[in-house]
Amino acid sequence: MKILITGGAGFIGSHLCEKYTKEGHTVICLDNFMSGDLMNIRHLP
Repeated sequence: MKILITGGAGFIGSHLCEKYTKEGHTVICLDNFMSGDLMNIRHLP
């Protein structure tokens, strides 16, 4: 399944990205980095 996560570099969004990526889904992370941090999602493919 393809999943779009808005605010994906934030605390909750990054955990959702990690969860769905590990489950084998295609994840698109969208974030404007106003409060998110690239370090939260750097380890994800």
